[in-house]
Amino acid sequence: TSYGTTSGWLWVIAKNQLREHYRGHAAETDAFRRLPISRPVATEEELEQMAEQDTLEAKQGVLYDAFAKLTPKQREAIQMHVIEERSYEELAQKLDITTVVARKRVSAGLLRLKRNGSLRRLGGKAE
Repeated sequence: TSYGTTSGWLWVIAKNQLREHYRGHAAETDAFRRLPISRPVATEEELEQMAEQDTLEAKQGVLYDAFAKLTPKQREAIQMHVIEERSYEELAQKLDITTVVARKRVSAGLLRLKRNGSLRRLGGKAE
């Protein structure tokens, strides 16, 4: 089969598929209109909440990706110190390391987050 014949054949298939899609959608829309129910309309407050939720989910994804780039020790140290708000002394005791090592792990992890641009994408300051 030549290229011209094949591309023409694919064009006709694509056109038919598109037409069938819109025909099916039109029938669906007509059927929905005939139902004795009303379509719910979101309030301005609900729309704002949905937008907020989308933003939060996007930020969580960025944080998840950024945390995945840390070493397991850095992740654990940041989790305990920054998120769980444990002191360096508690961190050192829990991980059986010195407080100096605990500080270095947290600092190295935060520096790594800052360098990969994660804070900028979250709207924070990464100077």
